[in-house]
Amino acid sequence: MSGPTCMLPPMCPAPPPRLLLVTAHPDDETMFAGAVFQATHALGAEADLVVLTNGEGGFRYATLAESLYRLRLTDEAVGRAHLPALRKQELLGAARILGLRDCVFLEQPDTGYSLTPEALAPEGWDVEAVRRQLRERLSHGRYDFLFLMMPTARTHAHHRLSALLALEAVAAIAPDERPAVLGASLHTRNGPPQPEGYPILAFDTPASEGAAPHPLTALRPDTAPFDFDRTRSFGPGGRLDFHVVVNWLIAEHKSQGFMQRRMNAADVERYACFALTSDAGVARARELFERLATSEVGLSRNH
Repeated sequence: MSGPTCMLPPMCPAPPPRLLLVTAHPDDETMFAGAVFQATHALGAEADLVVLTNGEGGFRYATLAESLYRLRLTDEAVGRAHLPALRKQELLGAARILGLRDCVFLEQPDTGYSLTPEALAPEGWDVEAVRRQLRERLSHGRYDFLFLMMPTARTHAHHRLSALLALEAVAAIAPDERPAVLGASLHTRNGPPQPEGYPILAFDTPASEGAAPHPLTALRPDTAPFDFDRTRSFGPGGRLDFHVVVNWLIAEHKSQGFMQRRMNAADVERYACFALTSDAGVARARELFERLATSEVGLSRNH
């Protein structure tokens, strides 16, 4: 006669991670491409994007796209009139590849490239409306992670401002309810660094080097940044890596000729924890990046 059977409750799978990305322009989401693609496709993560501007300031780089879209996009008046709609469609194509659940466009005008640290209220922006919408999105989304572009002094002022406004919104949340807040930077192992605008830094350059002076941009000194290696090989003979995914995304942004030159340029996405992140948030981030580094490439069981 057999003994009593011990019935253990079935183990519930971990809930999918919830990510929010905040960027300044259509195409900035390419900065997070490897980590977010693996999170959505391999871990079943739910990821949303808030993009602050329409991206029409990129008209100067649309030369090759003029024949594709049959518009004289490098003419400033034409470009500013048509690029908002075109760039939204390009971004939606990239979002489909990236596996994003929702894209929110805050419709602020793209006034053009600037490195000016004082550019905290670009002409035509409704900064208070942006603050309000970021607070509402964070409050309703109950995200586990918030990915931002690292707000260094040498990055595009709109990139810096998108991060600062998001950090302000997070600071208004009770510490134990905040997402883990991570600033992303791109690094190259062998190629030449490209330090300004949309920076690609040398591999050993700290992500926080040149951080814009602001009380909310402080990083946690006790937490090393987390790297996502775009050169991680997989597939037959190890002939594939995450550069393929990044290049897919970049190729969607055909109106932005200069962005196409960023293919294969960055080897590592580096994510540093802002000081606003709680100890529990740091633990969540560490677990996420461990899973990203060890999970199989392909569809998760949630698909």
